[in-house]
Amino acid sequence: HHFFGGKVAFKGVGVPASRATRGFLVVDSQGNRRYLKDTWRILSDTIQKEGDVYALLKEHNVPHVPDVVVSGNAVGDWQRTKTHEYVTPTSQDAVLRNHQHYFIVFAQVGIPLKDFKNSFELVQATSHAIEAHKGAYEQAKILHRDISVGNILITDEGDGLLIDWEFSKPLDSSKARLTERTGTWQFMSGNLLSHEPGEANHVLADDLESFYHVLCWVTLMHGRHGLTVKAVETQIARAYDAWHGLNESDAVGGEKKILDLVQRYMRTQAKLARGPLRSLIYELESVFRVRYLINKPPQDSEDEVSDGEPSEKTLAQLKKLDDTEWICQRFSEALREKDQLIQQERDPERDPKLPNLRGEKSAANARKRKKTTSELQEEALGEEEEKEEEERPLRKPRTPKS
Repeated sequence: HHFFGGKVAFKGVGVPASRATRGFLVVDSQGNRRYLKDTWRILSDTIQKEGDVYALLKEHNVPHVPDVVVSGNAVGDWQRTKTHEYVTPTSQDAVLRNHQHYFIVFAQVGIPLKDFKNSFELVQATSHAIEAHKGAYEQAKILHRDISVGNILITDEGDGLLIDWEFSKPLDSSKARLTERTGTWQFMSGNLLSHEPGEANHVLADDLESFYHVLCWVTLMHGRHGLTVKAVETQIARAYDAWHGLNESDAVGGEKKILDLVQRYMRTQAKLARGPLRSLIYELESVFRVRYLINKPPQDSEDEVSDGEPSEKTLAQLKKLDDTEWICQRFSEALREKDQLIQQERDPERDPKLPNLRGEKSAANARKRKKTTSELQEEALGEEEEKEEEERPLRKPRTPKS
């Protein structure tokens, strides 16, 4: 396999604990656009190669996941880390792991979910990602464990893809894969963030709640609502980025996420524009909030908790968290209002005012006409001379690495 290029489409935050992941837009020898992921995977008997996970997903006909063209380890003894052989970690140090340089090339090239052009595209792509998650969980018996804005892509046809399965875990595996949390901090459930690493098991309900946080984050950042830019920045900082602790490896958080769910922030304060997207968010909020009502005093949760015991309504909502079918059906209902969703375009006024929280490339720019083979190869080769790197602002430097 030969690939030409390419333009850096993604570069992970440069912190010592990262896996130096980069993504490149490349072109193969036939002129087909491809996406090449360059990373340093953790060498562990409990963690599968990402390419093997995709093969398992395809074997079980899981929908809405990208097709792998080729994958494998980089060749050479220098392509594997050796620091762990010479340094003994102390109690204050992070666990030293052995890493292997690894490449994986995907047939599909998508744009980030945050670059949606209208609410229909946002809801449909998220719905497809949930269907992929459902198929993996029920058919391949795999839990994704890293639902985030960056791991949901939109294809040229407007379909959604769920990517980055390297930290997924087989449901029948009782052995912990990593000692710390798994996921992207901003979109992890309030339940996981409120516990110290290793204290709470990562279960289906946590991933489903992450889909809700993704939808809210994207809507607040780029959707239609009545909040000021300053109000959005404050909400993002407090609800999605905040953490506390002596160091990043022991960080906890999630208090604002939990409080927002209990107090129905999206319904009472977000000032969302009327339409199917708002109704969808409101209903999801009403379901996920019940996770955090059980331990609330009666006066704080009204009729949901009576004499310290959950009501029948609350118990019915809790049951939904152990199944994906209900959320798939709710997204399908929203998508039936296609015309209304299409009419509700992203808010272009917010894009330039939040430069640190979004990539430079817009959805419109990403949907240019298809180029010829020679144009694609020339463009890919020329990008290296431009020295421009587009980065996804998924994790900030001060955000705990998970």
